[in-house]
Amino acid sequence: MGKDLGYNLKMLDLGGGYAGKAAKSRDEIARIVNESLEEHFDDLSIKVISEPGMYYSNAAFKLVANIHSKRLSTEIDKETGKEVKIRMYYVDVGIFGALISVLYQDYYEIKPVKGPTNGQRYPSIVWGPTCDSSDQLSDHVIQLPEMQIGDWLIVEETGGYTLSIASEFNGFPTPTIHGVINEQAWSVLTKNVHKPMSEDRFIRGEDLNNYLTDDFIEWRLLGQEQNGSFLFSWIQSNADLASPPRTRIGEYDYQKGTLVPIYTFDKKVDCIQASVNNARTLLAYVLKESRDEGVYKVYLYQIDEPFERAMEIGRESSRQIMVQFLYPKVSVLSGNVPIKFLVLVHQEGIHQYIIKSKTSDLNEDTISSELLVKNFVWAQWDPLQQTLYYIHNRKRNRGLVEGEIVEDTDPSKITPTLSGLQFNDELPHETVLNIPLNLPHLTTNSCLIYEDNTVPLRVHDCSLDLIVVTDSAGFVCICHHYLYQPVQPVIELSEEDSSPVHFAYTVTVLHQSCVIKCVIPDIPWNRAKRIRPLFRKTGDYLMVLIPEICTHLLDIGLSHEPFCHITTKPLLTAMEAHHLCLASIIEIDEDKEFVINLATLDLIELDLPSKILMDAFKSDTILENKLAILHYFLVHSEEPHIAAELITWHSSTPFTLAFPEILKEYLIASSYTSVQGNLPLDAVKLATFLPVSTQRLGLETEVKLDGYTIAEDSALSQRHLDEAVGATGEAVQRSAEVQAQSGCGQASDFSGVLSENKKWEEGCVADKYNDRSYIVEEIDGEEFRRNRKLINKTKIPFIVNNREPLDSIAYEDITNYSIDSQECIFQIESNQSNIESEIEILSEDSKLSISYHMNVNFYISDPEIEILSGDSKLKNISNHMNPEALSRCSTPLSPSGGASSTFADFLSNQTGAKNQADSLPFLEIDSCTASRQEHIISVNLREISMHLLKQSSNNTNKFQQQNQSSMHVHAVATRYVTAQLDQSRQLCQILCKAALYDPEEDFDKGFVYINKIDEDRRYVMFKLLEKYYMAVQAIAFPLPQGFTSFFAYLGYKTMEFRMFLQYVDRHVFELQVDIMKIIMAEPENTKADVHKKLRLLSVLPRSRAKRLLNQWNHPVSTMIRAREHAQNILSGISAPTSTRRQYGIPKNTDVKGLGGLSSSNMTPMDTFLELLTAKASLTEIDFGLLIEATESWNENIF
Repeated sequence: MGKDLGYNLKMLDLGGGYAGKAAKSRDEIARIVNESLEEHFDDLSIKVISEPGMYYSNAAFKLVANIHSKRLSTEIDKETGKEVKIRMYYVDVGIFGALISVLYQDYYEIKPVKGPTNGQRYPSIVWGPTCDSSDQLSDHVIQLPEMQIGDWLIVEETGGYTLSIASEFNGFPTPTIHGVINEQAWSVLTKNVHKPMSEDRFIRGEDLNNYLTDDFIEWRLLGQEQNGSFLFSWIQSNADLASPPRTRIGEYDYQKGTLVPIYTFDKKVDCIQASVNNARTLLAYVLKESRDEGVYKVYLYQIDEPFERAMEIGRESSRQIMVQFLYPKVSVLSGNVPIKFLVLVHQEGIHQYIIKSKTSDLNEDTISSELLVKNFVWAQWDPLQQTLYYIHNRKRNRGLVEGEIVEDTDPSKITPTLSGLQFNDELPHETVLNIPLNLPHLTTNSCLIYEDNTVPLRVHDCSLDLIVVTDSAGFVCICHHYLYQPVQPVIELSEEDSSPVHFAYTVTVLHQSCVIKCVIPDIPWNRAKRIRPLFRKTGDYLMVLIPEICTHLLDIGLSHEPFCHITTKPLLTAMEAHHLCLASIIEIDEDKEFVINLATLDLIELDLPSKILMDAFKSDTILENKLAILHYFLVHSEEPHIAAELITWHSSTPFTLAFPEILKEYLIASSYTSVQGNLPLDAVKLATFLPVSTQRLGLETEVKLDGYTIAEDSALSQRHLDEAVGATGEAVQRSAEVQAQSGCGQASDFSGVLSENKKWEEGCVADKYNDRSYIVEEIDGEEFRRNRKLINKTKIPFIVNNREPLDSIAYEDITNYSIDSQECIFQIESNQSNIESEIEILSEDSKLSISYHMNVNFYISDPEIEILSGDSKLKNISNHMNPEALSRCSTPLSPSGGASSTFADFLSNQTGAKNQADSLPFLEIDSCTASRQEHIISVNLREISMHLLKQSSNNTNKFQQQNQSSMHVHAVATRYVTAQLDQSRQLCQILCKAALYDPEEDFDKGFVYINKIDEDRRYVMFKLLEKYYMAVQAIAFPLPQGFTSFFAYLGYKTMEFRMFLQYVDRHVFELQVDIMKIIMAEPENTKADVHKKLRLLSVLPRSRAKRLLNQWNHPVSTMIRAREHAQNILSGISAPTSTRRQYGIPKNTDVKGLGGLSSSNMTPMDTFLELLTAKASLTEIDFGLLIEATESWNENIF
């Protein structure tokens, strides 16, 4: 045909499509092709070519699929008409994933990875994972043995037209390629290929078929390297091939999901630990031979060399041995650096081995060693920091505390000392840590029983269970776990003995110079011995997970002192305790935190759900635990919406003593967090001196959790800690059988002691009392008698405000108790500490109760500022003055202007726009000329500025690399005071919404809103805002604009009038102009209403009361003004002449002026007018006012 068309064709391409090994042989294919060529092409000069690509690619790949479902189907055979049972298997890959070629070819061979045991096969159909009817791996029924879910099927020769045209239909991923190469081929490739081949591309083993049919059992974790990769060992065998079990060592990369075998033993051995160098050219491993006591041996193997060339290092020992390669920093400028590794032999020494660079053979000439440490009792390797921590015993040259005398001849004065060796790349190693430790119940005798746990890499026996937790920011914690008996003398305990013991741990926080101690008493021995606590750093906290008992979150970050610790329910409650043996690992995922369960080798994502902490807050836990949880959400996790939700929830119980303390914690913690995000970079360190919490160091608490009681205790010094721990009993050594069992038992009833002890330097403690206002309420005499009993039994210090004399009703009862100096101080016993307490002093006759509120100043260790330093200034200044006495010119000034401009600046700098959604139920405007809030802001600004300036001057080494000028101090102080105002307003908004105020629906504000709502809502809102006011005043925070008048009027409409007056007398309520105007404008229906207004006018300043009296449209106002006018004339005080005017007093139409009065009843009036005219001229006397007052009196209006 080509010749007919004029083409001279000289080459014939037969194409491709050749099958792999499963198709016909090459000779058969060649015979058929040659017969066709002879028949159709007689010209032998034609060149024939073909494309056997599919022939090569098909045989290079096998598809392995896992059965995830199965069912038995009954169908009718078309040929015989009988019922046939067909087994349907559903696998995780189908025609859309990699087997699309099934649609046009049917020679794929599907068989099980492992053959049937009895040889029987059944009609079967294999389906893909999608619901498509065409997703069938073969178009006919195939014969397979009985398969189970989880079994594997292998599809032979799937290299051509599979992955190249695969899709992710319905979201199913395409198969992953794993390269498999046998050891001999790998060795040939690495030696002959110029560019080294990447090991993560291959699974080095036997051929593929044997690899898929092998059994892998007894997996063991041998270690984790600096890059996060894990070293595992396992036993590999093949029952079908009758191959003996062999131990293999491999490296697992979590990010790539690959396991690369490195070494294969010729038999089953007990490999306990291994390490690989940075270049992955050397492997060091430790074998333990089971003799009488067990012998440890160290071997060094050069990867890719024959396995029998592994070299033994050092000498064998019955003491535990671990080995670890050092990881130098690698850069393009790095030359050939020698390879170093450590060999740690328990109680014998730590050796450093150095392998010369450019060494091809390992022998005694190319490896040198040096002894770093002679003797140690415990050691741990930190792979990230390349630091070796070890504990050794040394004699003390001086006492641990002042006054202690140490004699050289006393053999008991041997101190365990924690040292740290830092290994550098170029410089020699150096000692970076050398700290004496006080380890409670540390025995002098070693048990020499080893658990051989390698993550983290530690060398120790059963006599000391200790772990060091660090990070690159300077976070260092020494965590010691131990058991001891609470009775004397110590008794021997059998393995299943249920005698109670104490479970305890101590955490020595080096970067905070303190010790935290926890004791959980009365746990049965057979359970306590299996509990393995997990110590792990998570954020700014040290998480201590005690399975089936509790989870402790120790706030020991670098930003502030450790005092906001949390106790909550245990995590991982779905897993049984004896299946949990958790260990911390190096970070392997940036977004997730994992720990490894050594009992099952499972990676467990360990996070702290917010719901657990919220549930703990809403439980009946103690106040300190709630404050710590609130602190966590505000400062550390920065989830203010959750904190607001918790405040709203707690608003349902505003009468508890804890509620004001929770509000204080919210204000202080949220203000601190707000400042942190709005500071210039040069001023960030100054913010560390700001208050961060209301809690104090060394807090004593008692937590109840699921029927258990966790009590917290504290000591002031390390000596007190030693005495407290030493008096409880001797340690219980765990036996060899106990050490062999890893896992944890179930917990029983317990009580725990969590204590903090300041070591070395003690911070300055500022404990003061803040006087508070009192509140008067009505109760009956029976409650009074009960409270008298309470006073005799309890002991809580509190101070009665002594600025003004107490009401005579309650003063007599108060003086019957102990009075110290000018302050009434009551000593009342209670287990509550550092919380607001209310003690009611009652009068049986009057049935009145006066609740005096105490608030102890919060502990803020120097150099942080005292929270109440500003409030103490306000107590001595502003509370002694009426609000209008505060002068704008007397308040402290900011560098830019006066107090008026300062206050306006703070209001304008408030973060967040005020819109309808976050508005308050009152107009945020103050009607007074000089607000107390201006004074609060000015005092706070001055005190914080002076404090920051002092601290920045005293800590010059901390700021030596920064330009900490006075403008930085002013910037921090200004932003903090602005944050105070912001967070105070935010908290007020949260409480108003909790009182059912909805800014989207309630459009009325201020006094109109108060008059609109019903009495129940009014009462709820008043109680919430009352607690808010108490919290704000206690820590000298400013109130939102307009709050004072709104709160006072809300109290006026809610409380009884005599209670309201006591609040006014104690300056809780401020009667500003706006509230007095609306009160004076209310109608007077009874004489009592008039008396109320007169009583309120009497407590106002004279000028303000006189202005309101002039505006009061009532006869009483006329009479009072007339009396004052007459008194001035008789006293000789001249008054300005005023024109006669109508005062708006309603008159009796039957009486018209003086002429309408008879001479009999006007004789005193005439005498009085004559007296006035004798004292002053007629122009100075306001006859109209006097006549109008006289008419009102004679009409018997009052």
